[in-house]
Amino acid sequence: MQISQGCQPSLRNRLEHAADGLLYTSESEFPFEFFCAPAQIADTLTAEAFRALAGVAADAPFEEISVDEFFARHIERVDRNDAVVVALVPRYQKLKEAVLETLHEPRVYRVGTIAIGCYVVGTDKRGNVAGLTTTSIET
Repeated sequence: MQISQGCQPSLRNRLEHAADGLLYTSESEFPFEFFCAPAQIADTLTAEAFRALAGVAADAPFEEISVDEFFARHIERVDRNDAVVVALVPRYQKLKEAVLETLHEPRVYRVGTIAIGCYVVGTDKRGNVAGLTTTSIET
């Protein structure tokens, strides 16, 4: 997806600021990157609309999960004996809150196998599709 000039700078700033320095951990670690694609989504972004907008093939592995489920590995399911991980929990909570407060009906789409593209996505006030993307390595 392309970053669009049509997206609200305040949305981009809020999400990038909340994600700054955080990594999505799986079998590897990847940063969160802001994206925005011009669209005119009048209501709720559907999986079909996202597939079309992102150019995801009809036969590509594709899954929708909740924002809660996506962030659980960094908020609820952390190793409480790892002080570094525990110290980051409030930052991941703030990132989750930023997503929920800035995007209309956010959800997470996971695309692919092994190197799974994760899109934390919703719509902005103008109907553009926006959010954060990262990668989850799962072998």
